[in-house]
Amino acid sequence: MKVEYIGEHNFCVYLNKYNLSDLELKDKQCVEEYFRKLFINLKNNHSVDIYGYYNIMVYADNKYGLIIDVFKLNNDYFKLSNNKIEMKIMIDNENDFLYEIDDYFFIEPYKDDIKSIYYKDKKYYVELNDTVDDAFYLYLIEHSNIVFNDKVYDIIFSSSKL
Repeated sequence: MKVEYIGEHNFCVYLNKYNLSDLELKDKQCVEEYFRKLFINLKNNHSVDIYGYYNIMVYADNKYGLIIDVFKLNNDYFKLSNNKIEMKIMIDNENDFLYEIDDYFFIEPYKDDIKSIYYKDKKYYVELNDTVDDAFYLYLIEHSNIVFNDKVYDIIFSSSKL
């Protein structure tokens, strides 16, 4: 699990698919219980003070796992006491992630695992095939930035496909 702070009220949690074996995204109770455990983990291990109202967007990708975009609402009208959490969870199962890299030659030996390569603003964006060599995939995750949500469609439609 990786936690990335985007702002005072926003952070992303990156969870790879190997840590999600017991999560069923179509089961509402399972999702709610998973998020309760996740928030306790974030509070205890990452010093994230979690209470109040949250909008949570879950981006699911079969190859990677989940990226969870958590945004705390600053709602002064309705106050919850400490340790109380209200969540609105939206799940987007129809995602493809792109992997942003700087060096084209980094991926050259792994062309069989790559569906498409896009070039924009001096960066390369890799779209993977449905099946990918595990060693390459782990190496790619370590040496790239994952692009998700609407940014993926912006890159696909406004970049040069190689």
